Amino acid sequence: MRQRLAVLLLLLIPGLLGMRGFNQQIQLRVEGFLDADPGQVRPWANLEVNVGSARNTHRFMLTDIVSLSVGGPMGSDILEQVMPLHPNFIWNGDQALLDQISAAKPNQYVKIVGYLAFSPQSLLIQTVEISEPITGPTPTPSLRKEILGF
Repeated sequence: MRQRLAVLLLLLIPGLLGMRGFNQQIQLRVEGFLDADPGQVRPWANLEVNVGSARNTHRFMLTDIVSLSVGGPMGSDILEQVMPLHPNFIWNGDQALLDQISAAKPNQYVKIVGYLAFSPQSLLIQTVEISEPITGPTPTPSLRKEILGF
């Protein structure tokens, strides 16, 4: 009896939380900054993510989310489904990739590609790209200085 109730609850929880399952495997690209200051980054959304199974929680300043799967939901649809959840995303995968994400500094742009696994909240990471540290805007010389040298 308890097993049947547990299975029933597992099937009903996504519906009760407003999460819709996807009928296909969805590849997703997520871009932004890890633990950065929202005032400096101006993110599209401020997310809470767990990196790995150690419950290593970080703030992720989302600047772009794109569904790479043809005919699948848009990135904004997936974001809409995970916004009420805490953490918003749980990132799993190869430990080397997870360590690379956790080691990213707040001024490094992070680009993650992975597949949604089991729910919109769980992302199985395939690749991680981290930029060189961004140090801020560089001064642009005036046209006069560029042409005349003073």
